[in-house]
Amino acid sequence: MEDSYPTYYPLHTKIIRTKQHVVCLIQYML
Repeated sequence: MEDSYPTYYPLHTKIIRTKQHVVCLIQYML
């Protein structure tokens, strides 16, 4: 899925996506 995103995306956008993924993972574990 990451490969479909442009490589020129801002770093903060990737960080936000990572944080959202972590939140989803935590909710799944709880």
